[in-house]
Amino acid sequence: MAGDREPASSRKAAAPSRSSASWHPSAHDRFGTRSLECDLRLVYAGAVTSRTPIPTRLDEDEIAALDEVVSAGLASNRAEAIRLSIRRMKDALDRARIGDEIVSGYMAMPQTKEELAAARVSAVALLDAESWSEYESTPERAELT
Repeated sequence: MAGDREPASSRKAAAPSRSSASWHPSAHDRFGTRSLECDLRLVYAGAVTSRTPIPTRLDEDEIAALDEVVSAGLASNRAEAIRLSIRRMKDALDRARIGDEIVSGYMAMPQTKEELAAARVSAVALLDAESWSEYESTPERAELT
């Protein structure tokens, strides 16, 4: 019955689930950022309730760069271009951190000579198994071993 339901003001907005548009691979562009269409669906679905305005000053060159990005269709407006830039910088930072962790792991436990030799043998076997007909003018692999 209508009287049994909670008032809309007391209901919490559901967090986006893995099956929602925010998690769907086609909702992301080649840089891993969500599309504007996806962002708008999340806003209307109540997953994004507000954004905090951050006043900033840009010079003429920065504004011209933003306008160029928008004109090229990479963002729908200046604000979206700034948000995409922040996401991409954050992604680059995360990737650099992961890379540093991988390097630290190899530095802490370096590969043995046997492991490196086995990797080289495997790499050579993969190259030998490949069809190189389009590269027939390249030097023979015997020089590489």
